[in-house]
Amino acid sequence: MNAPELQALRRLLFFSVAEAARYLAADEQRPSGVEERTWNRWEAGKVPVPANIASTVRQAVQYRASAIEAMCAQLAQASASAGQTETLVFIWYAEVDDWPHAPVLWRPAQSALASCFADPAAEPVHLVAFDARAFNLWRIDQGLADTADVRSAWAALQPAG
Repeated sequence: MNAPELQALRRLLFFSVAEAARYLAADEQRPSGVEERTWNRWEAGKVPVPANIASTVRQAVQYRASAIEAMCAQLAQASASAGQTETLVFIWYAEVDDWPHAPVLWRPAQSALASCFADPAAEPVHLVAFDARAFNLWRIDQGLADTADVRSAWAALQPAG
């Protein structure tokens, strides 16, 4: 992977340079990633992009593609059900701390959501900003655990617009 490819894919994945350095470059030897200036050197072509970084970036791109594919399948299923279009609700996680999965997948998931939402065929899609405080108050009041299904149920209750 060369410098412009790294930069293009980082942008596709919605990572800032600081986030890419922290999440995409994290591994067992560097759990906190690399310095932002190291990532900048890779993108400037001053230092070759390490193979492990290229591999991680490609895996994140593949995750994004799989997420888009899954959302498109949900859209197709929703529009095929009983000849009517049901609104699909997806959660937008603005903060990595609210994201319930590995941080390296946070921005690729946002990129996939944005891509799906921007598609004219995705009209029945409603994005809900995750509000940890509101979610936890609702969840505790309902006596529920924090699971993906419970998050989806909470999101479905949020008003559109």
